[in-house]
Amino acid sequence: MNYYFEQKRDKILCEKRLHTLNKKLEIIEKQINNCTSEMKELCVGFSNFSNDKYDNYLIQKEDIKKEINLKESLLKAINEDLDAMQIAIENFDGVEGLIFKMLEKDKLNITQIIARTGYSKTTIYRYLEKMNEKLKNGKK
Repeated sequence: MNYYFEQKRDKILCEKRLHTLNKKLEIIEKQINNCTSEMKELCVGFSNFSNDKYDNYLIQKEDIKKEINLKESLLKAINEDLDAMQIAIENFDGVEGLIFKMLEKDKLNITQIIARTGYSKTTIYRYLEKMNEKLKNGKK
């Protein structure tokens, strides 16, 4: 089950990073627009105007766009993994289905699951390992 929860965590982190990158991109684009206005004003009066600031903003913009593309690809792959795992999860039945429900929906910890089911800690962890393998393989 660790694999499932790791993928869910990675999805959240990836979505947060994408949000941050998109905000950064907005800020950089505003700075580029401001810089363009300043350049027009300065170019009228000076012949040796340096546009290093503008170039740096363009480089930052491209770097951010590249990272956004990478994160979007990663998020797509994570979502595909989660979709495949969802099929396997829907096929959990009996004890596996009960354990998954307790972990995911009821938000119980292992000690609470042991108390509710009466199974030993070893048995619960054996089921979790088996479920984890099924999720990694995308099989029932």
